[in-house]
Amino acid sequence: MSLVQKADVTRAIASGVLTTVTASDTIQTGLREITQAVATPGDDFIVAAYGVTVAISDQTTSPGAFVIKSWMNTGAADATPKAATTFGKKVFWCVIGK
Repeated sequence: MSLVQKADVTRAIASGVLTTVTASDTIQTGLREITQAVATPGDDFIVAAYGVTVAISDQTTSPGAFVIKSWMNTGAADATPKAATTFGKKVFWCVIGK
């Protein structure tokens, strides 16, 4: 579920909660264009689900879309990030666009 709220005539805000399915989940927001995006884990960190990053998709070919990438530590004693292999984790996200 997401919420779209008009901030002013030229900007809108969309937000929601994602339950991860893969290490790279695409979100369609319903906006025409995204200019800013942020995401944060909704669950505590564990070795198999360490953190998330956001990549705004090409707004020409995928308008209103962005990708949430999930990361994990390489091992208990190695904090080098690699693509997560544990899913079903909550991620809170918010984007600003048009």
